[in-house]
Amino acid sequence: MNHADMTLDHERRLRYLEALERLFTPAWNDYVVAAHSMRDGVTPPLWSAWNGALRSPEFSNAATRDLHCSFELLHDWKEGSDFEVHVHWTPSTTNTGNCKWGLDYCILATTGASAAPTTVTITPAANGVVRQESISSFGTISGAGLTIGTIIDVRIYRLGTDAADTFTGSAFLHSVGLHHLSDTLGSRTSTAK
Repeated sequence: MNHADMTLDHERRLRYLEALERLFTPAWNDYVVAAHSMRDGVTPPLWSAWNGALRSPEFSNAATRDLHCSFELLHDWKEGSDFEVHVHWTPSTTNTGNCKWGLDYCILATTGASAAPTTVTITPAANGVVRQESISSFGTISGAGLTIGTIIDVRIYRLGTDAADTFTGSAFLHSVGLHHLSDTLGSRTSTAK
């Protein structure tokens, strides 16, 4: 083998190793539930036009409205790592007041009874641009001790009549997401990494 062939072979090995490193380095991913596929709560939002004929759930400032969904921690999830639930929404007005969102979640137990739901509220400021997307995070949720297949039940709501909710317009919800770390493409068996 001559020097040129050895250099080319070395470069190929480096590219291969770099590709393997990218494959096995944990990377962020997102599980998404579109608002259109969420289930109505006790007081569901209206489905209204937010842009032309496009419709989404409208969370007004005059009431508390709620929707429900669930996530499964899929087989790419890095077991034990934390995750973060967030909402994608757009304002109906140029008002920049705070929009108070609530999240109730329950991590289903695989042994014994599931714990009572945990409640988290946030009050992000509206961005002041009609139909411009905002992404608002509910913060980090611990994944310690959890494994693939774990189910997280979720209730998302706007506390429109709460004193901390000063956004005078409607908030149109488009999706709820769960940011998480992935460390594999899947699992070695159907129930375990």
